[in-house]
Formats: sequence, structure tokens, C-alpha cells
Amino acid sequence: MAIIIAALLATSISAYAFNDNESRSVAGFFVESQLLKGDGQSYALDKESSRIEGVIILIRLLGKDAEAQKMSNIPCRFIDVPAWAVGYVNYAYETDISNGVSDSLFGTNNKITAQQYNTLLLRVLGYDDSHGDFQWNNSVEKADELTILPTDMVEKYEKNSTYTKRDLVETAFCFLEANYKNQGKTMIEQLIDTGAVKKETAEKYGLAVMGWDFIITTFSEDDFLQFNINKNQLFIKGTNNDDNKEWLLALINDANTGAEKTRRVTRKNSQGEYDLALSLSGLPVGEYYVDLYTNKEKYNYYTSIIFETVKLIKTKEYSYFLASPVYGENLRIFMGNQMEDQDNKMTLMTRA
Repeated sequence: MAIIIAALLATSISAYAFNDNESRSVAGFFVESQLLKGDGQSYALDKESSRIEGVIILIRLLGKDAEAQKMSNIPCRFIDVPAWAVGYVNYAYETDISNGVSDSLFGTNNKITAQQYNTLLLRVLGYDDSHGDFQWNNSVEKADELTILPTDMVEKYEKNSTYTKRDLVETAFCFLEANYKNQGKTMIEQLIDTGAVKKETAEKYGLAVMGWDFIITTFSEDDFLQFNINKNQLFIKGTNNDDNKEWLLALINDANTGAEKTRRVTRKNSQGEYDLALSLSGLPVGEYYVDLYTNKEKYNYYTSIIFETVKLIKTKEYSYFLASPVYGENLRIFMGNQMEDQDNKMTLMTRA
């Protein structure tokens, strides 16, 4: 079971395009897993992406980087390909990933659009535009239909003619959790199985995680909740300075029937901290919601607005919190914050 600290939002939200912290984290994953490699000076994420950049990252997403490198010494049929990219272009041509823009030109430095890149990624998942699965010039809309891309990211790509390398990487990141057509396997699972990406690296960034046994919801430094499963006990701790949230009610309800299974009430201590434990030993195997409510006083009725909710899965062997897009998205915020701190420290060290 992966133990991951995730900064979560309090309520379920729709998927959105990446904010600055998430974008930093996404780039961090691609660099750490070597799906993205720079020129020794930078990764040039804010420049317009080229055809060759899209093809190279696509080949790495297929886990075929080593095979492409082995084709570096084979003569290339295209005259506009630099020596460092020959292996990738040869592999792309031989495997029909890309056939070039003419008999002699690959279009190495041609700009790649969001529609073109989503077309390539959909084909990797097994969708065939030549057989009517989608139209290449509507590939972004198809990715939206398949809930691969967040809606506002789709709107961004439809409005903007510029498609940067950062956009390319973020698009590819979204496809990592997408299932291959008519299969239950995702692209990231395939990369892990082939050894192209380490499982530990994927989990670190919220990918390929079935569930967690430790999560933190963070609103601010002095306003958070911590959920921890240890054997058959669920521990909930946290802190809050709001006088209207003096008491905390925790309910565990059956996710399918809504039936209440257990409840506990606790009051903040003098330091403004919550601390309670609920037994999971009596819960049958199934899915449950852990709903938290707050109130100023210890009444029989608490505010109808759920202060926090997480989904809990109970199996015969263990219990865990269910991974969800909300968790994954905000894990990327968390990881992005960590990298921002590291960047700041590096800047200070450099200036010193």
C-alpha cells in the first residue's frame, strides 16, 4: 500500500487544467522518469513545441526509447533530421508513428498542434481515426469525451493557436491514466510493467495508485485534517482556529445504501486540535464514505454542509482510502510546492 501525503481540497471538484504548482509537478515527473530530457541548460517548456519533440516524448511513452536509440546508426531517409534525432525518426517511420511531411522531409522543426498531438496519443491507446473512432481535427474533443483531458484544458487548446512544450507534457500526463481501448490497463501501468518508469516514481506523483492509508487535507498551515489507517483503526487528527468548528462529528456511511455504520464526536483541545479514533473492525467488506461535520456546540444536529469527506474501501485483508482525480490533482499541487521550495533553496544557494 502506498503511503503518500496528499494536499486535498475539501469538496469534490471537476478536473481543471493545471495550475502553476501542478504544472511544476507534472514537469518534475517527466524529468525524473526521463520521459523529458533537456539540452543541459533548460527544458524550454514555454517555447512552441515541435514535431520532433512530440514524436520523441511519444516514443518514450511507448517505452521504446532504447529501441529508438539503437536505430541511430541507420541512414535516415529524411534530409531535415539532425544526427541526435535520427534514431527517433527512423523508429517513428518504421513503426508508422509518423511518416514525415514529404518523401524527403520529416518536418522536424514544424510546429505541432494540440489536435495533431492528441491524435498521436489516441492512436497509442488503440483509437483509429482511419476506422472512424475519431477525426484527427477533433481529437481534442475526443479526449474530452473520453474524460482524458480536463474540460478547461480542452477550451484552452481550442482557443489558443500556440501549443507549447509545457502543453505537450501536460497533455501526455493526462493520457498516462487513460485506459487502452477496450482494456482495463492504463498507459502508466504499461510503462511500469515494461520498466520504462519506476513504480515508486509514478506513485510519488499520484499515478498508478490504487489507494492510500495516510492522507492530509490542507487548507492552510493551521487548518488541516489528517486521516490515518492503522490496522483496524481510523485515526483523525487536525487543527482549526474557527470558533464555529469547535466540535467535530465523524460518520462512516455505506457508500451504496447510505446507512450509517459508526459515529464519533470530539471537541478541540486548548490548542485547537482534533483527535479521535474509529474502529473499522466491525465494518463488512465494502465501500464507505467518511463524512465530517462541524458545529460550535455539541448539539444533536450539525451543519448540513460536509466539512470533509473521503472514500474508504474495506477488503478482507486491509482498508485504504480510494484514490480519485481530486486526490491526484492535489497531490500534484503538493509535489509542486515541494519542488518550488527546492527551487527557492537552490536559488539562494546559487546567489550565495
